[in-house]
Amino acid sequence: MFGSITAADLSRASAASGPAAVSMPAGASYMDTPVSNIRGVIAKRLMQSKQTIPHYYLSVDINVDKIVALRKQFNNQLKGDGVKISVNDFIIKATALACRKVPEANSSWMDTVIRQ
Repeated sequence: MFGSITAADLSRASAASGPAAVSMPAGASYMDTPVSNIRGVIAKRLMQSKQTIPHYYLSVDINVDKIVALRKQFNNQLKGDGVKISVNDFIIKATALACRKVPEANSSWMDTVIRQ
């Protein structure tokens, strides 16, 4: 149901299908995918639009009553072990699962490559 992230979890996550990595330096924990000319132009234009055009951010309110109840249940079960789970632990787990499902979302623009 819950637990620590293990090396096996990371291995399974890295085995998930996605775009082929072009270069992975020996011993590195990242992959570099070369950027095509068209992607480079698109990225530069997007960056320019972000810098020169007004923009706004959206937020959302969520109901975490079920998470709070589950947290309380887990913390009661783990009371004797000296372990305490926070709401943030659930957010981290959900984020990790989302990154596993859509690894492209956990990428960085590095000018000539996209680092995933």
